[in-house]
Amino acid sequence: MSIVLEGVSHRFPDGSWGLKDVSLTIWEGERLLVVGRNGSGKTLLMRHLVGLAQPTEGRVLVDGRDVRQDPFFARRRVGLVFQSADAQLVRHTVRDEVALGPENMGLPGEEVARRVEQVMARLGISQLAARHPRTLSGGEKRRVAIAGVLVMEPAYLVLDEPFANLDLPGIRNVLEALDALAEEGRGWVVISHEAWWLRGRAERVVAMEGGRVVLEGRPDEVAGRLEALGIWEGGGW
Repeated sequence: MSIVLEGVSHRFPDGSWGLKDVSLTIWEGERLLVVGRNGSGKTLLMRHLVGLAQPTEGRVLVDGRDVRQDPFFARRRVGLVFQSADAQLVRHTVRDEVALGPENMGLPGEEVARRVEQVMARLGISQLAARHPRTLSGGEKRRVAIAGVLVMEPAYLVLDEPFANLDLPGIRNVLEALDALAEEGRGWVVISHEAWWLRGRAERVVAMEGGRVVLEGRPDEVAGRLEALGIWEGGGW
């Protein structure tokens, strides 16, 4: 199973291009890092995966289905964690927050409770269950947001700038969550301009510049070229 972008271009109303002829395959279960400077098209690319943005040219397929024709299928298969965790936190306790998605799906209460307890344990946030999300640290909020997506059991998990505005303990919180998923054989797609945090974790790197994919390969293969592009600096993979 995979997400396939075929010649995807996105033109804004002012005539400028946010994406230009992007062709990319994202495999279920892989750990993929998408890097690029601010404005390179990373977040816009993410929005196309579930139909939150529509391509001007080309198409996006999720497990063989065109997202434009069946966006609801795509949103069941692809879970998005946005850069601002606060935007995804709307309930009064962490437990209720994590339960929101499966409740909206109409799942039986027993199944909702099972999923919620399981995913909170996996991400190490069970002790936060009764806390109000607004009282949490940045890293804790990000983990709760990840839990709220994982509880829906998507095939693909996509995180937009998960380290943005976090201190070191918060970053460690997010990395521990990603490591827990990897230990279970679950993949993720991280969109970030802070590539160094995923050294030794990502299996493949895609670099974007000016709305185009300019580089793709294993981290050890592309590290030098990433540095030359000014996208990543320092040390080896």
